[in-house]
Amino acid sequence: MHNNLGAAYLKKTMYNEAIVEFERAVAIDPNYLEPYYNLGSVLMAFGRYADAIRLFRRGLIVNPDHAELRSQLSRALSLAGG
Repeated sequence: MHNNLGAAYLKKTMYNEAIVEFERAVAIDPNYLEPYYNLGSVLMAFGRYADAIRLFRRGLIVNPDHAELRSQLSRALSLAGG
């Protein structure tokens, strides 16, 4: 539910609210991968690459084969200069 609410906030450009909901989704179910992707992507949009990198890595601990998380992690590392 929190991931979906975060996505709805994103559509309304309510970014701070979206971040809070994605964080809640991760806290409630650390095995649910979608909020890792969504939250990390929002953080990247705000230039918070180090935070996004940490988040994508946490998601990849849950599922190392998740292609979208791996792709976003590579992108974040590149943008962060690492």
